[in-house]
Amino acid sequence: LLKEWKRGVSITLVKHPAYRGHVGVDQIMIKIIPNREAGLQLIKTGDIDILWGLAESDLQALDALAQDGVRYSALKSGETESLVLNLADPTLDAPADPIKHPHPLLANLRVRQAIQLGLDKQRLADVLLGGKAEPATSILNRGWAACAQPPSEFNPDKARQLLEEVGWLPGPDGIRLKESVKLRLRYQTTADDPLRHQAQQLMVEMMKDIGVDLHIENVPEDVLFASWGKDGLRKHGHFDVLQFTSGPSSTDPGHYLADNFATGSIPTAANKGSGSNY
Repeated sequence: LLKEWKRGVSITLVKHPAYRGHVGVDQIMIKIIPNREAGLQLIKTGDIDILWGLAESDLQALDALAQDGVRYSALKSGETESLVLNLADPTLDAPADPIKHPHPLLANLRVRQAIQLGLDKQRLADVLLGGKAEPATSILNRGWAACAQPPSEFNPDKARQLLEEVGWLPGPDGIRLKESVKLRLRYQTTADDPLRHQAQQLMVEMMKDIGVDLHIENVPEDVLFASWGKDGLRKHGHFDVLQFTSGPSSTDPGHYLADNFATGSIPTAANKGSGSNY
């Protein structure tokens, strides 16, 4: 039973007095904490018993806590930290038709291919995650339905070539120009995640090397993941590049794929923002 809910602070649950089965605890308090770093400090001091949602970069800190009785389980999941690129005009409300109203920069396939070629995913894994994470090859990267695809190529020279083929030429500051328009993209993720911010800094450097300007403009989590009714920027298509974690379960990825990639899952006014095909 829900005993108490302090918004943004904690949720307290107690066992139901009429439940006839065995319940091993009388009360569970779920604390809402701002980030992983705060969670690691709380589990070190014994203020919490269980900590969820850690990353590979935290394993070294957890190993150091072993002498304090802290134990952890590290399992590979099917979730992937992804960059979501908007193909439609971000100034228009969803569902902006990417054919009739294309994104002025990202609608071109070669621009998107150049971004992929310019990202050194293995370097991200090595520098930020201690080499303990594998670059994913697709959104279905683990489990029985995993797609057997090779890792994407890291080739900055080929990325530059593709951009020049479609008219994006280096400007005085190294950022590419086309008809006096800069190849500049707004790049957003959650504002309270230091690991993501470190990843952003590395990716900004990688993109600058091929002449793409990623402009960081992070937002609070409740803004990035806001619903249609609360004018969520994902739901309404008001973004260029977003970064967040997503992925299907290994048991049955069908529902996830339909919700994220089927045409009927594009959020619209008609379906009241249902679906996650951004």
